Amino acid sequence: MRISFVLSNEVRSFSPFAAEFEEISAAVALYNFSFSLDALAASFGIFKILRYFDLQINLLILRESVARGVGDLATFTAILMVMIFGFALAGMNIFGQESVAYIDPLEAFSTMFLTCLGQYDFDEMLLINDIFAYIFFIVYQVFVFLIASLISH
Repeated sequence: MRISFVLSNEVRSFSPFAAEFEEISAAVALYNFSFSLDALAASFGIFKILRYFDLQINLLILRESVARGVGDLATFTAILMVMIFGFALAGMNIFGQESVAYIDPLEAFSTMFLTCLGQYDFDEMLLINDIFAYIFFIVYQVFVFLIASLISH
C-alpha cells in the first residue's frame, strides 16, 4: 500500500508551490487506508504473541482466564450497548432539538457513552428541560450502573 501511494500519479505530480489548487483527496484516502491496514496488521501481530504464553505458566493462566471471560464480557458489552443506544434515542427525542450533543443517533450515542464514563454536561440538559433532565439522568445512571452490574454477575 505504501508503494502504491508513493508511485501514484497524484503524489508524484504534486507540487506544494503550484499556483492553482490541486485535488489530492484520492491520494489522502490511499494514505489513510495504508495506515488502517498497518493498524490491523499490528493487532494481528499482538494476537500472535499470545501463543508464546504457553512457555510460562503464569502467562498461560492469564490467557486461559481471559479466554473463559470473553463470552460473559461479550454478553455484558452487547447488553450495555443496547441500553446506551436506547437512552441515546430517548435523549435525541428530549434534548435533540436544542442540544448539539443529541442532534443525531451517532452523536447521542457517543454523548451517552461519555456520560457512562463520567463526562457529561448536566447544566445544558437543565437549561433545555429541567424536569426531564433530572429524570433522564437518574434513570440512565440507575440502568447503566446498577442493572448492568447485576447482569454481569
